[in-house]
Amino acid sequence: IFFFFKQKTAYEISACLVGSEMCIRDRYHYFTDAIHNAYFSVSRGDYNQISGFSIKLLRVAGDGRLWGITPNNEVVTIDGDLSEDWQIVSEQFIYLDVQPSGKVWGINTKNHVFYRDGVSGGWTLVDAPALFTQLDVNGKGEVWAVTPTFDIYYRNPSTEAWQLVDGKARQIRSLDNGVAFAIAPDGGIWKRASISASWTAFYPYIYEICAASGTLSRRRKNAKRLSLIHI
Repeated sequence: IFFFFKQKTAYEISACLVGSEMCIRDRYHYFTDAIHNAYFSVSRGDYNQISGFSIKLLRVAGDGRLWGITPNNEVVTIDGDLSEDWQIVSEQFIYLDVQPSGKVWGINTKNHVFYRDGVSGGWTLVDAPALFTQLDVNGKGEVWAVTPTFDIYYRNPSTEAWQLVDGKARQIRSLDNGVAFAIAPDGGIWKRASISASWTAFYPYIYEICAASGTLSRRRKNAKRLSLIHI
């Protein structure tokens, strides 16, 4: 199952609760599957594997450049028209996101936050109040991040100050209009119109993943019956 969020100017990004994800820019679709194969597609059903590296996380910048992380935690990049080979930019990163401007944000294996200006720039360490496992940055430069204990932080792009946000999340997404979506530890999905607003329930289901099979199931809160979702 995919959740599609309009964001980051010229493309959409979706995140799957079981690990696969899709990035869409213009008429091209780029996505990874659960076993870390990367693909591109011009039309639905026309899937072409991108050779060179296994990719467990994929992002698209505003200029179409692809950024990814391999299962070995290498940061790699390639031009969106695939006219070049993948380039290894750095190692020991577990997460990244890209602004439409091309500014790349990442979390290394020690859970520290960095950013860089495209391929040519080097990484700059960001002063942060906590260690993070996942982050998301929108076109305004607002950064949302979550910690290993599911705390949520927000970074103001004007003051560069971080603030602890109420609530808990294991994954968070932020749109260019400032709207944030959070997947709570219990699987519920919450929406926040802006940093100054409050969280509201966005999707009334709790998601559960079978550790053995990877099957994703859902149930309404306070309901006993589980209904299976095809993925």
